[in-house]
Amino acid sequence: MNANNITVTNETVQSDVGICYFDPIDETIKEIGSSYILSSNSYGPIVHKLMVAVSSKSLSKVSIKLVESEDLSSKLDIKLLPGAVTPSYYEFDNVPSYNSININGPLQPYSLIPFFMHIKAKSDIAAISNLPLEVSYEF
Repeated sequence: MNANNITVTNETVQSDVGICYFDPIDETIKEIGSSYILSSNSYGPIVHKLMVAVSSKSLSKVSIKLVESEDLSSKLDIKLLPGAVTPSYYEFDNVPSYNSININGPLQPYSLIPFFMHIKAKSDIAAISNLPLEVSYEF
C-alpha cells in the first residue's frame, strides 16, 4: 500500500482521516505509508486488520473503497468488512470483490475504528506494495 495512492476526497485538509495498522515489531500503531507491505499467500486467503484513525474532528461517516484495476483484479481477490472482531473466512464469502464499506458514526475525535481486508492471491504473489484505496468522509 502506498500513501500516495490513498486519496481522501473532501474539501478539508487530508489529516481528518487516516488508515493505520498495528506494527508488531515496534508495538505501535502506524499510519500506512510507503514502508507498509500487505502480505499475501498463494495457498490461501489472509485477513489484515486495519484501522480508520479520526483526527480532532467528529465525523458522521467514513467510506472506504477498493479501487479495482484490470491488472490488480487478475492477480488478487480483495474484500473489506467492518467490525471490531476478526471475521471468519466464511463471512467474506458473502461479500463481492473490490467492495466498499461505510462506517457510520458519530465517530469520536481521536478514535480508531477497525476494519478487515481479505486478500486471496490468484497466482504466486508474496506481497502487495501498491493498493489504491479511496477514503471519503462526512462531518
